[in-house]
Amino acid sequence: MLDRYARIAFEKSLIVGQPQAELVAPGHPLLESLVDVVLERFQPLLSQGAVLVDDADEGVEPRLLVYLEHAIRDGRAGRSGEPRAISQRLQFLFLKEDGSATDGGPAPYLDCRPITPEERQSVTDAIGAPWLSGSIEAQALGYAVRYLVPEHLNEVRTRRITEIDKVEREVRARLNREINYWDARAARLREGPPNRANWHSLGNRSRRLFDGR
Repeated sequence: MLDRYARIAFEKSLIVGQPQAELVAPGHPLLESLVDVVLERFQPLLSQGAVLVDDADEGVEPRLLVYLEHAIRDGRAGRSGEPRAISQRLQFLFLKEDGSATDGGPAPYLDCRPITPEERQSVTDAIGAPWLSGSIEAQALGYAVRYLVPEHLNEVRTRRITEIDKVEREVRARLNREINYWDARAARLREGPPNRANWHSLGNRSRRLFDGR
């Protein structure tokens, strides 16, 4: 990472200029460092959350938006020796005071705006409701375990089984071609001048390929 940047941009269309801007995106050292600093300084505020307003929602019942991140791992280990994650998913939930939960869909916060000071005065009691300081995490995890994770697992399993079946068919087809090739070579040698060692060796190779299927 450089010590300083003359210009940075978060969109590719803004890179062009004098001087040329450095594109900052997930994975960029500058952004990673910035995230680390924000988490270090403002972790309590992030845990506290924020009050947002969805102008498209005509309801008056407050909801708590939480996000969950989970991963599906297979039996193979990565470079670190831990099971390798083959699918990761970030999902959002809406929790209500009655204990119910619903899938929030992709990035529902994009439809929201910060609450105004005037609006905040009218919902002071709702913001300080006892249920918001209860076992929110356990409630969200319970919903995820019952609904979100099994759905994710089924999607990954279906996709992986399809991929594995395709690979198996291709491997079998290739082995069959190899077996037919070496069987044909052994047959030609048997029909030609006597050279039993050669055609016998080719026949053994063909049988080993067949057993390996």
